[in-house]
Amino acid sequence: MRKFFLLFALCLGLHNPRASAQEEGGPHFGFEAGVAYARLPDSIADTVQDRYRGEVTGWSYALGLTHFHENGAPSYSLQLLLFRLDGEGRDLRSGSLYTANARLAGFLATKYANIVSRSWGSMGFGFGAGVGPQFKATYRRAEPFQGVTLPERTYTLKELPVTPLFQIVLAGDIRLHRNLSFGPYVGLRNGLLVYGGMFRARFAK
Repeated sequence: MRKFFLLFALCLGLHNPRASAQEEGGPHFGFEAGVAYARLPDSIADTVQDRYRGEVTGWSYALGLTHFHENGAPSYSLQLLLFRLDGEGRDLRSGSLYTANARLAGFLATKYANIVSRSWGSMGFGFGAGVGPQFKATYRRAEPFQGVTLPERTYTLKELPVTPLFQIVLAGDIRLHRNLSFGPYVGLRNGLLVYGGMFRARFAK
């Protein structure tokens, strides 16, 4: 987390006030692409159940289209999202060990509520919702006391035909150039703690 805020401060120091102070010429669009590190907080996992202990970590990738206000601050974004997650766990009752991985793609729409908006950039909250295909994960179970590792299996969340996607993030958008900005963010995405950044290239006007 400390590295995230150091990167945020670095971007503040690198922004070009002269370039970013130019008039935007009205609302406009741009492309965005980024990546975030994702981790399931232990407190959330332990609240949902008390049988398993472990961790879930991975990466979240995004590619999409951003709409900007006239002042240059992000208004909303439409993203294609990809999760790549890996997990390890232990069954406290049986002692079984599990390793698993999941890949989930989907669509996410995010609305930004900007609290600060200046010539150098903006900062505020992002509220997102979307949908993905039915959740599936492959896993392997090992019985350490028996010296047995069972074949890989697939777990499907049959209760939901699709996977709801949502996020609440604290997000910034730092102007590096008239048509280029970097947006660091931190928050929750589908219960996972995420922190990362988005590079945004605005359409030339």
